[in-house]
Amino acid sequence: RTNQSTIRTSLALMRTVNAEKRTHLAELRTGIVILTVPMSLLTILIATSNYYSVSDVLVFIVGLVAGA
Repeated sequence: RTNQSTIRTSLALMRTVNAEKRTHLAELRTGIVILTVPMSLLTILIATSNYYSVSDVLVFIVGLVAGA
C-alpha cells in the first residue's frame, strides 16, 4: 500500500505540473496576441501613410502606441 500511495502521489504531482504548464502556455499565447494586434494595426497605418494626412489620424496613432 505504501508503494501504491507513493505512485499515486507522484502521478497527481505530475498531472498538477502538466496542468500548470498548459495554463502558463495559454497565458503566454494570450499575451502575445494582445501585443501583436496593436503592432499590426500600427504597421498598417504606417504602410498606408501615403494615402492620408498624419494630422488627420494622429489620434489613432497615439491611441495605438499608448495601448501597446
